[in-house]
Amino acid sequence: MRGSCNRRNASTHPGFVWQAFPLLKKLANDPRWRMREGVAIGLQKLIAKQGQDVLAELNAWVAKNDWLPMRAVAAGVAEPALLKDDQIAKVALELHKKIFSRMLAAGERRTSEFRILRQALGYSLSVVVCAIPKEGFEYMRRLAGSHDSDVIWVMRENLKKNRLSRNFPDEVAAARKILP
Repeated sequence: MRGSCNRRNASTHPGFVWQAFPLLKKLANDPRWRMREGVAIGLQKLIAKQGQDVLAELNAWVAKNDWLPMRAVAAGVAEPALLKDDQIAKVALELHKKIFSRMLAAGERRTSEFRILRQALGYSLSVVVCAIPKEGFEYMRRLAGSHDSDVIWVMRENLKKNRLSRNFPDEVAAARKILP
């Protein structure tokens, strides 16, 4: 059989993952939405295969004010199937916390890249919070007390999501009361 001589599945081979990261990060900055969304889906597949190693690498994507790779991280970890694993869910929340910290420290927010990140955070946080509601709503209440207009917008968007209001109506109401 030509072409099938004991090939290992590339997506499970550890070396493949590390070779993929530079290309994925480059494509995370692509101007085309579909390419950026493809990166998020690729990250989800890599996390599913090699969770903690991939999540550790994604910390580096949040280390600088590079908004589109941060968007890929936020969207990549916001996958309900992945978040069934408590460890992945906790890391996903920590990555979101780091992204929000970068957002709050940013001076220049008028770029299209920043707006794209903000839009992704408008849904991704609620997906993570559904997986670990106790820790997630605690963090959301802290964010809701912020007087930062971008954070307030993100919070309002997340608190509109049926996934939260249907499953956690009391927590959503409490967070909404804190919003300015």
